[in-house]
Amino acid sequence: MDERNVSMDDLITLIKDGEIIEDYSNSKPCPSALIMGMLDRQCCHAVVGICKNHLRIVTVYWPGEDEWINGRQRKAN
Repeated sequence: MDERNVSMDDLITLIKDGEIIEDYSNSKPCPSALIMGMLDRQCCHAVVGICKNHLRIVTVYWPGEDEWINGRQRKAN
């Protein structure tokens, strides 16, 4: 998060107001999801593990136009 200049408040806003765009229900050690949200009018992604008693932040990043369409849909390889 520090490398990408995303604060804890930004992350909380992204998770609270964002939208799950990919579900990784079979991931280990906890099911997880890719959440897309807007921070400062820019699309941001967070991969979050949804464990029994806590959330696990896997990564937070700014999706690149080379891999994503409008930050919501992966481009075909």
